[in-house]
Amino acid sequence: MIKKIVKSKVFTGIMTGIVLPISASLIYDLIKEKTLFTTLVSIFKWIFSFLMKILTLKISLWIILVIIAVSFLIILIFTIIKSKSVNEPDFLKYTMDTINGHKWIWSWEKDVNGKWRIANLRVKCPKCGSSMIKYIDFDEYIFECPLCKFNTKNIKFDKTHEIESIIIDRVKDETYKIKSF
Repeated sequence: MIKKIVKSKVFTGIMTGIVLPISASLIYDLIKEKTLFTTLVSIFKWIFSFLMKILTLKISLWIILVIIAVSFLIILIFTIIKSKSVNEPDFLKYTMDTINGHKWIWSWEKDVNGKWRIANLRVKCPKCGSSMIKYIDFDEYIFECPLCKFNTKNIKFDKTHEIESIIIDRVKDETYKIKSF
């Protein structure tokens, strides 16, 4: 989650907007031989006085109500246009399948690059249907049910990255549409 935030363009923009002015103020104050951050302090004072002038401005109530109504209508129109123009792909409905005799469930999420990927891939217990917990034991994947304690030791089981590969292949081949879920 934190890696996603750090790699995002919004985080980079915010950090640039914070670090760059502080650095520029520091360099300017050093060059002009002023007390450090005096330029930054004067900028903050100017912003504060500007905000105070705006906040103490006398405006009629009807103007405020019109601005709120127009803003609400603009947001509503953009929401309707966006919901009509953004059609999610059909494969997002494909969230469970039986692969090599075991029932798998998952969800889809977009990564930071806007590409869809499989998330929360889990195998269901064949006895009680609960999601099983994955363990790695000497390069072997073992799944255990937290409810009935059924485990897959001594059972041939695919690794989760192999299951993801099968799911992605089925999505590309569109074989998921044949099955009813």
